[in-house]
Amino acid sequence: MALAAALPEPPSLPTLDTTADSTADTTVSGRLATRAYAALAAGERREAARLFTLALSSPADPRAAAWQRERQRLVRRWSGDAWTLLRAAGPVAPAASPVLGGGQSGASLAYTVNPLARRPLALVARINAASDSDGAPVATSTQAAFGLRWQPHPGLSLSAERLVAIGADVGDDWTLRLAGGGTRRRGRLALDGYAEAGALARGPLFAGGQARLSRDLLADDGATLAAGVGAWGSVQGDRRGGPMLGRFDLGPAAALRVPMGRATLAVVADYRVRLAGKAAPGNGPSLTVSLAF
Repeated sequence: MALAAALPEPPSLPTLDTTADSTADTTVSGRLATRAYAALAAGERREAARLFTLALSSPADPRAAAWQRERQRLVRRWSGDAWTLLRAAGPVAPAASPVLGGGQSGASLAYTVNPLARRPLALVARINAASDSDGAPVATSTQAAFGLRWQPHPGLSLSAERLVAIGADVGDDWTLRLAGGGTRRRGRLALDGYAEAGALARGPLFAGGQARLSRDLLADDGATLAAGVGAWGSVQGDRRGGPMLGRFDLGPAAALRVPMGRATLAVVADYRVRLAGKAAPGNGPSLTVSLAF
């Protein structure tokens, strides 16, 4: 049993973006966008979309591209991603949304019934597999998940899923998971985090989280290059009734994010130093490449 590797931005979880400048804005469009971000933070998705639309109808603003991306994210019904994390091989994850451990690859697709609802509900399908030391997916570890994701509050989701074994090393099960994440910005500094806790019907409890504090080094037309420090932690019960397994890692982190139309490409590089716990793998670099729409 081992702990799976954390995704830099878990794609199945809608995150709360609070990048709006809190200082007074002298432009009409800027004030409208600030109100839109405030509405989004309060869970008023329909009002946020309306205000972003009004902001975009005002005279051209250099921030308009970011506002347009926010509005598109709010109204879209279909969303998805594909990702791969390259790291020393680790054991198979307990669920289709792993938190910490060895290399992983996966993809997800979600359909939101009413994207402007205050508490949106989505149908979700996912698949993932552990990776070997060369980064290739291990077929026997492949597992799919199908279920529902409810967002009762911005940045917080509750998921109920049926796990379906595809490979011989995993099994069928049910899982319930509470997850939350978000980003806070102040100037060029950003603090982003993610945490989850859940249980398997016929398996152990699991929990984990990660956080990064970074500073933008470059920003151009929506693309950003940032560097900083990250922390990762996870605990998981033993299926055989043994003691809880866990680990805590700390290390430098760098991330490149590039908008590509309605999608975003992210490349995240970390060096993780295991400060506590004995779960594999040990100290070492990790590289995550993801494409989300």
